[in-house]
Amino acid sequence: MNVDRLLIGRYLPGKTLIHRLDPRVKLVITLAFIFLTFFADNWQSNLLLFAFIFFCVLIAKIRFGFF
Repeated sequence: MNVDRLLIGRYLPGKTLIHRLDPRVKLVITLAFIFLTFFADNWQSNLLLFAFIFFCVLIAKIRFGFF
């Protein structure tokens, strides 16, 4: 596996709303998302989590090729 292609922990520069958020806010949102993932026990909650990630990727203007 090529380490240059690894996305986890990688900084992607940008000027979007997501990029301008305070790091503490991003950390709390990430922890809440991880916590809520454990309670996603049906297809509706999984769809909601997927939609949230999709929405965040659109707002951050990150290419879908990274995912």
